[in-house]
Amino acid sequence: MVLLEGYEDALIGFTTPPDRDGRVAVYDYTKIAEIIVNNGEGTLSDAMDYIDYNISNAWMGEGTPLLVDVCGAEE
Repeated sequence: MVLLEGYEDALIGFTTPPDRDGRVAVYDYTKIAEIIVNNGEGTLSDAMDYIDYNISNAWMGEGTPLLVDVCGAEE
């Protein structure tokens, strides 16, 4: 299982996807973006670009975490 260092506050749970052999971590996309912005690492747009390119589209093996956009989350 791959855990995203620095984004512990965005971790919302674990699941076993049907196409994987084991459990994976599940993170809240919006909370990761907020962490990036709050750390002064860019604007919300920058954060979303970073997440989309470096996390959402990255394959880290069977333990690659999932990102979800939580319904009802404030934008």
